[in-house]
Amino acid sequence: MKEIFPNIFRKIVEFEDKHALPRNLYIIKGKDRSLMIDTTYRYEHAWIEMNRMVQELSIDYKKLDLFITHNHPDHVGYVYDLQQLGVQVYMNPVEAELKTDILQCYLSKDTYEYVNLHSMGLTKERYPEDYDEIVMNLSRKLVEREEPYTFKCNPIYPGDTLSYGGYDFTVVNLSGHTIGQCGLYEEKKKLLFSGDQLVLDTVPIVMSQKRNLHLLAMYFQSMEEINDLYRDCTVLPCHNEIIYEPALETKRITESYLAQCQATYDVLKETDEWMVTRDIGVKVFGGRYMARNYDKVTFCTHIWSKTFACLEYMYDLGNVQRIEEDGIIYWRWNKE
Repeated sequence: MKEIFPNIFRKIVEFEDKHALPRNLYIIKGKDRSLMIDTTYRYEHAWIEMNRMVQELSIDYKKLDLFITHNHPDHVGYVYDLQQLGVQVYMNPVEAELKTDILQCYLSKDTYEYVNLHSMGLTKERYPEDYDEIVMNLSRKLVEREEPYTFKCNPIYPGDTLSYGGYDFTVVNLSGHTIGQCGLYEEKKKLLFSGDQLVLDTVPIVMSQKRNLHLLAMYFQSMEEINDLYRDCTVLPCHNEIIYEPALETKRITESYLAQCQATYDVLKETDEWMVTRDIGVKVFGGRYMARNYDKVTFCTHIWSKTFACLEYMYDLGNVQRIEEDGIIYWRWNKE
């Protein structure tokens, strides 16, 4: 654990899963109450590290508040457990009410089999071996995690203020990575807790299988707002190292997604026929992303959902066409 700014402490928690980025645990220590930002995946060693951090700072759980940036497994894994210890939890209610992205869809077997597989074209009729394999592996992941995602939070909204340790943080909208992600901005100290919106040397994933959410458009808008409003901030992300030049990161991330959109469009134009999301994703990223083993299953579904986000964005621009038949979504480039 390290004090990175006065009264702001960070502990880095790492995971064996190579696809799980290390989590930055932050606590702002105050005289009366203190604030933790997000929790971690529900792994025993992470719980031990989190508890040790609280104990080393001599914080009473009943005097600890928890701000959740967004409702993803590596951020909310221990919300319920902390609540049992007396921690007060705050989160944008949109994150609880609108479970829109693919990670949240994993929480229900019926949902992921329909939303995450059927709508993207990965059906038992089309790809029987792939379908059986991925359903088995997703079921295994659900059993292994056993994360209690059902919890109640105190509602908090963009524009609200949280004051701890000599800082006055304004809750700010950072939607795109998820539909209701929020961050914390300290205007005087020029600090921004960015959740997963900005991550150094990584392109945060924007993924959904629900139509008309416009998540990638939201993400692009957020990149512009970060450039305009927070470009002079030190950014404290939930993964990887501190960001001192956010404008470079917004540019890198935006360019990466635009390149992804172009590659997706090129596949549709070259194929010149109606295609399902799964097939487009495989063509864009290569045949190795077939999700035929346990280690790749989450990564593959992420890739396919990222492809969907790009397709949805281009559909809004009029670059691609979209139809739905029997719950399966098909795409084609717009020749007109």
